[in-house]
Amino acid sequence: MLLAQDRGEQARTALAAVPEPPRDHMQEAMWCLTARAAVRLGERGIAAHAAAALRGACAEHAGAASGMLTLGPVARYLAEAEACAGAG
Repeated sequence: MLLAQDRGEQARTALAAVPEPPRDHMQEAMWCLTARAAVRLGERGIAAHAAAALRGACAEHAGAASGMLTLGPVARYLAEAEACAGAG
């Protein structure tokens, strides 16, 4: 939401403070959101960490196991995070 409000520095601070998601039905969705924010902010280290967490779920749909939402294929977020992590 901070990025959508053009509050990049606050978004960067919030991203740096994000804890690892709990191991539950929302884990992949939370990692995908973290990966997307890291990519948008160019935070290569956080993108690499998110990519490592998502690799095992690359064939899944993020959040689908929750029965509440899906963010689409994990593979899309993984590819973005890996590209960001490898940039530079």
